[in-house]
Amino acid sequence: MISNFIKRTIHFILLSLVPLLSYAQSEDKNESYADSLMQIVNKTKGNEKLEALSNLTDRMELSSKGLLYVNMLEEESIKQKNDRMLGKAYFHRANHNFFVKRKLDSIEVYLNKAKELGFEDTDLKMTRLLIGAYMHSAKYTSALFLLKDILSNGTIPKNSIEEGLIYGELEHVYRELRNYEGAIIAGNKSIEALNQYATTHANFNFESYAESKFNTLWGLIDSYRHTKRFSEAINMTDSVFTLIKQADKEAKDKFHYKGWFLTTAFLKRASTFLDANDLHNARINLDSVKNNQDRIMFDYTRSSYMFTEGVYYRKKGDFNRSLEYINRGFAITDAEKMNTDAVIHVNLTKSESLYGLGKFSDAYELLDDIFQKKDSLDAKYMLSHLSELQTIYEVNQMKSEIEVKTVSLQRTKTIILALSGVLLLLLILFIVTKKNKKEREKRNKKIYEQYQLMKSYLGQIREQRDQLAFSRQKEEEDSVINWAERAHSYLLETEDFKKEDLSRDSLAIALGTNRQYLIDAIKTETGKTFKEYINSIRVEYAYEILITDSTASIESIYIAAGFTTRSTFNRAFKEQYGMSPIEMREASRQREENIVNKVNDIN
Repeated sequence: MISNFIKRTIHFILLSLVPLLSYAQSEDKNESYADSLMQIVNKTKGNEKLEALSNLTDRMELSSKGLLYVNMLEEESIKQKNDRMLGKAYFHRANHNFFVKRKLDSIEVYLNKAKELGFEDTDLKMTRLLIGAYMHSAKYTSALFLLKDILSNGTIPKNSIEEGLIYGELEHVYRELRNYEGAIIAGNKSIEALNQYATTHANFNFESYAESKFNTLWGLIDSYRHTKRFSEAINMTDSVFTLIKQADKEAKDKFHYKGWFLTTAFLKRASTFLDANDLHNARINLDSVKNNQDRIMFDYTRSSYMFTEGVYYRKKGDFNRSLEYINRGFAITDAEKMNTDAVIHVNLTKSESLYGLGKFSDAYELLDDIFQKKDSLDAKYMLSHLSELQTIYEVNQMKSEIEVKTVSLQRTKTIILALSGVLLLLLILFIVTKKNKKEREKRNKKIYEQYQLMKSYLGQIREQRDQLAFSRQKEEEDSVINWAERAHSYLLETEDFKKEDLSRDSLAIALGTNRQYLIDAIKTETGKTFKEYINSIRVEYAYEILITDSTASIESIYIAAGFTTRSTFNRAFKEQYGMSPIEMREASRQREENIVNKVNDIN
């Protein structure tokens, strides 16, 4: 489960850090190339100057001066009124914002501007850049629509690096949307495409092949673990080790992350064995990570190792060492910098270790925090998903409305031009208009159908959102009744109501619920406070002894029922039955004597 913490950072490294490092390694060469092109820019005019600026931004867009060259290309394109080059400048600005500035919100705007100006020579690259922006902004539904569109339009060659990349990104999106079966299918298609490409090409770009395959294998390991298919997850780690050996052989000089890949693979393998409760093999792989600590390059990998050790020792029953490793992990990477899902899983292990050490109060407090974060995370995920879907359909609806208005405006213009034309052209325009009218009507009908379909989709989404809210409210109401019934059954079965030190916290922990949930449930069902509720059960127990055992003293009865003072017992008993315990016993004896007398009279 700890892998949730590192998966986004892996994606960041593979999409962002690698391109930047490649620029850093050839900085001197790039600067020399840039100086040569700047001499051409300063000495030339017109198209030659634009071409030089275009080549300059192609080479230097991710450098420290990249934005300067992009601005120069944009200004010169506007000056020469060259729309295509201006579109290219917008594309480079989007690229720079994604990889260097991390300004993800502006990427879609600049890519759309580039397309509007006719710059579509790298349409697939632009779409993938937009997909990357959506994924880094957690807009996974939007990314899913674009990925499916790319795969359905037939523009990607079969069994190519590009197909492997697209299916790999689809695997990532499905995994973030918690569709792990879909992620597994997409991930295996990615691996199949990459392997076919490597088999059918004698000379190919091994770096791109390995980068794509590594990224997909990490995701498949996590998806197989989520679906509890542990043997498949282990097979994926075997594939990672095989690929590491191949990369070390094929691209040794460029394989700068071998140590990180090895330690991460051992770590994922150990986590998988822990999921399967195979502590022996988990220990072997954790020791492999431990022996390679000097090769761990990033703090998040060190903290992930510490958290995984915490899980191992919790499963082994060494709760002190479990807490020690977890605390060391949080000392390396602060919880505020981790995603919520990862913090929940780590703290769940921590609460189990606290409970194992008998620190029930600390364990309960941590569990309460986990429940609140989990509820908040689930609600946020669902509402975000529905909101993103609604936004997509509303945008499409607006586009449909604009098309309807555009067609209507075109029809009006055609009529005005027809009326102002000469008589000779009138006949020709009449024929053309008649033909166009049929096409427009056909097009309008299609647009109107799309518009109605969008309205229908929006209605379904709003209905699903309302049903979700109603379902959650119903679950909360049902949970109140369930917890009250469970508390009553538990107290009668265990007779814990007899304990003088019985508290809200101890009963809530025993039932595995939240203290406030339990108090609210008792109040809703019985109208009593927690103390009144416990005393009512004690009184019922005392009543049974009182009327069945005439030899038992009042003092022994109230002490056996869990009361500490006779006055408290008398007051609670009278409130519940309308008479004191002594009066109740006397009434019970009188009733028995009356029954005996009646039987004697009959005889």
